[in-house]
Amino acid sequence: MKYKTLVDSLKIKDGVTSIEGAFLPRAVYRIEWRISGTSDQGITKYWTGRTDLSTENISTKDYILYGNLYEDTVVKWIHNSISDEKMEQIKEGLRKQTIREITRQEKIPW
Repeated sequence: MKYKTLVDSLKIKDGVTSIEGAFLPRAVYRIEWRISGTSDQGITKYWTGRTDLSTENISTKDYILYGNLYEDTVVKWIHNSISDEKMEQIKEGLRKQTIREITRQEKIPW
């Protein structure tokens, strides 16, 4: 199986204040995402989720302007929010979904 994390949307808040008192425009507070699992037979299934990010206690040195975000950064945020155990559950769920499709039973043709 090959897995890929896809970012579907970013929810933002305006008016967030950093711990230093600076205004932080367009702070991301929620990421909606999918993890795809593609079998060797080319069957792709998806697991959807969301990651909520705290907009409190943000330091200006850690803040990234919305226009300067990269997909890799957001994917890292997602992966950091998912425990290893949960990621294994997601992967196992995707494997089972593809196996069910590969081994589905069909009616006898006569």
